[in-house]
Amino acid sequence: MPRYFFHLVTSRLTVRDVLGRDLPNNDAAREHAIRRIKDMLDGKTGKVLNPSTSVVTATDKDGNLYLRVSFSEVLRHLPP
Repeated sequence: MPRYFFHLVTSRLTVRDVLGRDLPNNDAAREHAIRRIKDMLDGKTGKVLNPSTSVVTATDKDGNLYLRVSFSEVLRHLPP
């Protein structure tokens, strides 16, 4: 099972995931990234992030990019 590392990337900083998470595939990694973004938007972190410039990326241990999910993409699919 591949290990994915989920990093928060904003216009001002990058917060790197150093532990990672074992997930079965890229679809599961995408769902995990979306859940993390929703959690951040619901908490204090979401109040200081600019959704138009903030993303969560998932990489392998060598930093190769698997996927990128933007906060604005997740916001577009949330109920009003």
